[in-house]
Amino acid sequence: MTCEEPIVVRAIEGVPTFGLITMRMPASGDYMLCLELTYEAGAGAGPHAHDHESVCYVASGRMRAMVDGRTWEMGPGEGCIHPAGVLHAMEAVEPSVVIEVKSPRPDPDAFLG
Repeated sequence: MTCEEPIVVRAIEGVPTFGLITMRMPASGDYMLCLELTYEAGAGAGPHAHDHESVCYVASGRMRAMVDGRTWEMGPGEGCIHPAGVLHAMEAVEPSVVIEVKSPRPDPDAFLG
């Protein structure tokens, strides 16, 4: 399953997003899901946790990450991990594109709701 056309992300794990975030799903397998997320400046997702692990890679722009109470900024070529069950959040400091891989593969309808 892939999603070539971007969709607007309005909630992640039941937490409403803020600002404009669009998502494409360029690849999906039995055990992982790859997403391309485009953030406008100031857009993000508030603190939330989930059952899967996520690896985030900043392709362009600057992102503010919060994982388990620690906050820092990331630029192109940098990334972070959101461990399963750990509270985390992301916010765009400037327009940004983030590649995110989730495993085990969540149901996109469940984590986007």
